[in-house]
Amino acid sequence: MLLFVAHGRRQLVHLNVTAHPTAAWVWGQLIAATPRGQTPRYLIRDRDAVYGRDFLPRARRLGVETVLTPIHRVRPASGPIRASPVLGGLHHTYERAA
Repeated sequence: MLLFVAHGRRQLVHLNVTAHPTAAWVWGQLIAATPRGQTPRYLIRDRDAVYGRDFLPRARRLGVETVLTPIHRVRPASGPIRASPVLGGLHHTYERAA
């Protein structure tokens, strides 16, 4: 799934889904999401290889700055679970203790 959202207005700009994304498909979605020269300033994306080697320079030529999402920390698969109160204890978040 590829989703484009205009944050200023919280508006869905473009959405498409495919079972087998390719670099050409991703690029086509960016072009489809930028009609009439309304090019986004930023594209927040993950590090998936589907973007291909040419995606970054091509996006720069359009004036789009790509921002990579951070690499999520490695979480332990076993160990005690720790609860942390949120909102004064109304809710809790849970994670494994290291």
